[in-house]
Formats: sequence, structure tokens, C-alpha cells
Amino acid sequence: VSVLLYSDLGIKTGRKSEDAPALKDNFSNRLLYINQLIIGRKFNRNLSLELLPTFIHKNLVFREGEKHQLFSLGFGGRYKITSRFSINGDYFLPIGSREDNFKNSFAIGFDYETGGHVFQVMISNAQGPYELTFIEDANGDLSDSRLYLGFNISRAFSLKGKDSSSW
Repeated sequence: VSVLLYSDLGIKTGRKSEDAPALKDNFSNRLLYINQLIIGRKFNRNLSLELLPTFIHKNLVFREGEKHQLFSLGFGGRYKITSRFSINGDYFLPIGSREDNFKNSFAIGFDYETGGHVFQVMISNAQGPYELTFIEDANGDLSDSRLYLGFNISRAFSLKGKDSSSW
């Protein structure tokens, strides 16, 4: 079992508007904080699972009834079909009350590993790329076909060459 504490400080970079006058008044209103405990286990060479208790705090809320804090419990998993292909998924369940128009966040996708790149394609009911948007603001729904497609390419680089004497 591996355990990791992830913390993030975010800044809302949206435009100042009449709907959000407090963004004009104080920079600290734009700040949000995310803390997540990542508990993961690789059960065998194909299956890995994660448990993700998450706490989010926003200094400013825009909607009436919206809370500054949100607790959520996430679940994630990966199953390797072949040495280069895997299926991934995650689901976040908010703990406590939340506005009715938001859904529990989910995503499912696959990874394809080439020699040096990993191509990742996901389908989700959340648009945002960071924790606040995909945990709290997921509004897509399977029933009305409002799902979103995401795509990542990652590449590992090394500063150390094959022959270390070249440095």
C-alpha cells in the first residue's frame, strides 16, 4: 500500500464581472485550497486501485447555498489488458449536501503506451482539468448525452544520457 498527501493552492483566474464583484475587491477571494490523501495498492501486475479522500476550501462562493468547504471520497482504478493497453476509471462521491444541478464526477478511459509516449483518452461528465472543477462542478449526464472527451499525451524525459561520461 502506498500513501501520499497531495496539496494544491489554486487561483481563480476568471474575469471580473458584475456577477462576481468580490473578485475585484480582494486577491485572496480568488484563492482555493485542495488537500487529498491518495491511498493506492497494486494488487497484481494488472490491477491497481486507489481511495482518494479529498477536502476543498474556496475563499469565495458565487451561488446562494454554496458552501466554502467540500469533502469528497474518490475511487480510482486501472486494469492492464496488455503490456501496452489499460482501462482506467474514477468516481467521486461528495460527502454532505451540494447543489442539485451537479452530478457525482466519473470518468472512464484508456491508456496506450508506445515506446516513449503514453496516449490517454477519457470520457467524463466533468469538463475541468483540476480537482475543484471535476469534483464539484461536474454537470454532464448520461441520460441527456452531455459527456466530455479528454485527451492527454505524456512523455518521460531524462537528463542523464546513456553514457554518463558525456556530462
